[in-house]
Amino acid sequence: MSRTLLVNFKVHPKTISLEKRFSRDVSDIGHFGTGDLELIVRTSEDLEKAKTLILKSGEVDSGIDHRQPMRAA
Repeated sequence: MSRTLLVNFKVHPKTISLEKRFSRDVSDIGHFGTGDLELIVRTSEDLEKAKTLILKSGEVDSGIDHRQPMRAA
């Protein structure tokens, strides 16, 4: 049995590199959920990749605006 978790995040898709079969821009389509980035988590490896985006999503909720691309420090 295949299990898939779809998660929408408040991270602007243009601020990250989208990966086929893992992430997609849902800003221009109707969808259930909050945010413009959808992650498709199928494996534990996908979950590991998603960790940084999960944290980034929390930063948006705390007032950091990620609609613009991140600049190098």
